[in-house]
Amino acid sequence: PEAVQIAGRVYQRTVTHRVLLTPSRPGEARLDGPAFRLDVGDFFESRAVKIAAPPVTLTVRQVPDQGRPPGFDPNSVGTLRARATLSVGGTSGQAHKVKVNERLLLHYEVAGDGNLLNLKALAPPALDGMTVEALPTRATDGVKQTERGTSGQRNWQYVLSFSRPGRFELPQTVFGSCDPKTTTFLTDKLGPFTVDVAAADAAPGAAAAPAAAVGAPPDGQPPTQPN
Repeated sequence: PEAVQIAGRVYQRTVTHRVLLTPSRPGEARLDGPAFRLDVGDFFESRAVKIAAPPVTLTVRQVPDQGRPPGFDPNSVGTLRARATLSVGGTSGQAHKVKVNERLLLHYEVAGDGNLLNLKALAPPALDGMTVEALPTRATDGVKQTERGTSGQRNWQYVLSFSRPGRFELPQTVFGSCDPKTTTFLTDKLGPFTVDVAAADAAPGAAAAPAAAVGAPPDGQPPTQPN
């Protein structure tokens, strides 16, 4: 309990519920607060009373159609920004040169304030010859929920490898979010990335042993001249 002053009188207040709401459709939404039955009085006489919080009405606006970026996720509402990095051995960049079956790390991040927990996972496209391994992650990692809403960051990580030589292009993707304060869209371009894959080095011992000279005689015998 905490002491609060209301209309000149001091009361003891206790928070009984904290609920994070995410409206799923536009329109008017009425929220009825909790109701309690109390016995008021003293040892000799008491009476039952019911107290309830006044209802709250929410006006839920529609996410605008105009200006929506391609592939917009309807859950992407908030002040959110995204980025993507592709790295090998801790070095990131837009283009890399690797060997067959060498592993690269693709990292997607969305950070800011908004509907972070309901976002669809960002993932690389499927490419012939590329293997994608998703690293385990939890939606709540890096996300804070307070009275002001949800903030923090979401992360998705993938290990990529390629089974054959060649040039592989991971096309650019666009992440868009709708800022509810301004009803405008924010967009971030992720990629593109280029990976040049070379054949793997020969395994140790796989190279042929140096051949003996043509016509070389056994040890201890003089060399012969070729015909």
